[in-house]
Amino acid sequence: CNPENLSRILMEGGHNHTSYDRGVKVVHLVRDPFNIATSNYRYHARMPTPEPWIRHQDPCDIMYPDGFSFADMVLPAMSFSHYDYLDVDFGDEPLLRTSEFEDILSDCRALYRTQPGLENGTLLDHLLNYDPPEGIRLMTSEMMIQGYDNGGDILRMANNIIKFRQAELTVANTEEYTSRGKSLEVYTMSLDDFILNPERMAHRFLDFVFEGTSASHVPTKHRKKASKRYRSFYEQKKKFSKHITSGSEVKGSRHSKNVDSGELEAYLRNF
Repeated sequence: CNPENLSRILMEGGHNHTSYDRGVKVVHLVRDPFNIATSNYRYHARMPTPEPWIRHQDPCDIMYPDGFSFADMVLPAMSFSHYDYLDVDFGDEPLLRTSEFEDILSDCRALYRTQPGLENGTLLDHLLNYDPPEGIRLMTSEMMIQGYDNGGDILRMANNIIKFRQAELTVANTEEYTSRGKSLEVYTMSLDDFILNPERMAHRFLDFVFEGTSASHVPTKHRKKASKRYRSFYEQKKKFSKHITSGSEVKGSRHSKNVDSGELEAYLRNF
C-alpha cells in the first residue's frame, strides 16, 4: 500500500487508536540477508523436516490468489536509486530492477523439478539431493520471490524498511496527527546484533518502548535487570530450540561433507 494508507492503518487501526491522542511505536526486526539465506538453507535441508510447508510449497510460484504477483508488491518501492529519507544513494543503479527479479525467477525454475528423479519432487527432496551450491540457490530464490506462502522474506524486509520510513514521514507531515501530538516511531532492530548481544539489544528495546511515555521514569537499573533476565532466558531457550541453527553441518543431507556458512555466503555473493 502507499505511505498514506500505511500510515493511516498504523495510526488508526487496531483497538480504539482513534480515540487516543497518543502515538504509535513499531519495532521492525531485520537481519543480514546473507545470514538469513545461509541459516534458512541449513535449517531446512535435513530430515526429519522441521516444518511441514516445505513438502508442498512451490518455491517459484510468485502469484497471489487475487491475480497479483509478489513483484507487484515489492518492485514499486524498490525501483529507485536514491532514497534521501534513508540516506541511501545507489548512483545510477536502482535497488532492484524488474529484470533482476525475473532473473531470480528464471534461476528458480531452472532448478526446480528439472533434474532426473526430481520431476515431481518436493522442495525438501531438492534440498536433500542437490549439492549445497544448487540447494542454497533454490532456497534463496524462495526467500526472494515466493511472497504468497512462506517465502519472500528478503525482499519483503527491504520493502518494509522503505515503507515504514515513508509512513513515519507522512505522519510527521500530516496536520491531523501533529495537531494532536500523535507521532509514528519505528525502531529497526538487527537480529544479528541481538543474537550476538541479547542483553544489550533488549535494553535498547526497552529504552525505545519507554522513551516519551508514562513509563519513561522506569529507572535504568530496572531496565538493566530485565535485560539480564531476558539474556538468561534466551540463552536457555537457544540450548533446546530446534529453530535456532548452529554449527556448520547440514544434518540429514545425503552429503557427508560439512557445509560452512562462510563458504555458502561467499558463493551467494559471487554468483
